[in-house]
Amino acid sequence: MVSANLRCPHTDKRITFIASIADASAIKDADVVIFAAGVNSSTWERAMAVRKAHQVWVYSTDESSRNSPQVREPMGAGGRGSARPLGFNGYKFNMSFTYYSKSEVVAPFGEYIPFKEGIIMKKVNITSKSQSKKMVAWISSHCNPNAWNRTTFVHDLARLIPIDMYGACGTKEHLPHGSSATALLQTYKFYIAFEDSGCSEYITEKFWQALADFELVPIVVYFSYSFTAIFSLTSAKFW
Repeated sequence: MVSANLRCPHTDKRITFIASIADASAIKDADVVIFAAGVNSSTWERAMAVRKAHQVWVYSTDESSRNSPQVREPMGAGGRGSARPLGFNGYKFNMSFTYYSKSEVVAPFGEYIPFKEGIIMKKVNITSKSQSKKMVAWISSHCNPNAWNRTTFVHDLARLIPIDMYGACGTKEHLPHGSSATALLQTYKFYIAFEDSGCSEYITEKFWQALADFELVPIVVYFSYSFTAIFSLTSAKFW
């Protein structure tokens, strides 16, 4: 268990933060409890046993609903594919803390803010791509089909355009860490930012890092409830 006493900015209020993974009894005196990691039925039952009526319980995740470990529990040898919802024990929260705009606490991976005069902007020197011979980069380590078989799709796409594929799902070595990886990716022109789930508003760091950090044009898949993309998943026809 890890604890810290924090002061709220611009106020005289303080918050005692307790990070406890296994000891559910540590939450008994808390006013707000945030579940930000996988919760199995055993942990849930121990937490419910000490829950107080005044407490606010918050469901927090940056995963899509398809992948959220907080609401699924592996059953037997079937593993993740045979998971079941944990609703059977009265799995109830007061608030949600996710990327989704209808959550009580909204924390998207990134967002677009229209430019307005007077806003202080960070100036970035964009690396010139005109002399770059590298075309498209892709990084992925989650290769099993989920909402759709993106790994097979990328490998098929690589027959038409040159794609350097890094990670467990690709054909090249793993990327270096930190600034070395960023510098390498900045030598490309495009970045494949395919999500593994087609859930509403689920636009992760893949898209935003391509723009802000890697200085690349992100290639994304069109889901009608997500955002406009470069090509349609059903036709794979470039626009």
